[in-house]
Amino acid sequence: MNKLFLILGSLILLHIIYIAVVNFGVHLDVHVLGKFSIHGLKLGLGIIMLSFYSFISSTMIFYYIYTLLSKKLKKQTRSVEKALIITEESTDRIKVLESKIQTLEKALKDALS
Repeated sequence: MNKLFLILGSLILLHIIYIAVVNFGVHLDVHVLGKFSIHGLKLGLGIIMLSFYSFISSTMIFYYIYTLLSKKLKKQTRSVEKALIITEESTDRIKVLESKIQTLEKALKDALS
């Protein structure tokens, strides 16, 4: 599945580069934040800039999601480890009590005989 995503991502990147090269001579006006505008920007450069900005923004969003999920995973791992430790302590206590019972039974048999 990872190879499929790599191939598709590479094809999309090549397609964006192709569109940028084909339209490199075309000029356009870009209006940013209302009053601010860029006049005479080459379309190819605009496509490359837009692709770069979308890559950066998606990387930031996915990084946020990744860190959120890794924190949840660490928290879940800690809770599982705590449960495992509690279970081990319980079995250890049971073993200690069983050995004490065996010792007391042996002592009782020795005392009665």
